[in-house]
Amino acid sequence: MTGHQWLLFLPAAAVVAASPGAGNFLALNNGLRSGLTPALLAITGRCAAFAIMIVLVMAGIGALLAASAIAFTVLKWAGVAYLIWLGIRMWRSDDLAGPDTVGTQAASWRRLTVREFTVAATNPKAVLLFAAFLPQFVAADRPMPAQFLDLGGAYILIEFLTASGYAFAGSRIKAWRVTRRVARRINRITGGLMLTAAGWLAAMKRAA
Repeated sequence: MTGHQWLLFLPAAAVVAASPGAGNFLALNNGLRSGLTPALLAITGRCAAFAIMIVLVMAGIGALLAASAIAFTVLKWAGVAYLIWLGIRMWRSDDLAGPDTVGTQAASWRRLTVREFTVAATNPKAVLLFAAFLPQFVAADRPMPAQFLDLGGAYILIEFLTASGYAFAGSRIKAWRVTRRVARRINRITGGLMLTAAGWLAAMKRAA
């Protein structure tokens, strides 16, 4: 990777990673409901899913997903269903310290991590991101696998940092010790954002 490639890639990756979406809405909600540390630990689930996706794209699965209407549709609607389920749960909750914080802290962050992993893994847009976005910054005259791994690792780090910002914002709201009425409104907003993300995913079309 040359310095010029990095100068092009890093700002573009930061914009993509920081854009509102299901994953970042989830990080915000995790910060709201469980606090900063569990939310940060949970983001590792998303990063693990992305690492797997990078390997799959290198193996050709990304091209298959882009080409196969059936594979794309199945994965898309699985993601839509999961986001709707999450959105409804958030919408119906009346407390920021809801069911995600019941039991030990370790059990809580494990649940959040699995949730982060599932949201990322069932989003075909994430696979197509690695299949279409990263290759734009790969130099044709250098070994592709090493460049792809470098770019993928850098993107995952940027994703973690930007998601941490959403988690931090959520944790600051939680620290205000809001009333139950305000908590209900916050949950309606975050639940609505997840349902909106489900709508965006449902409207997503396979790349031609």
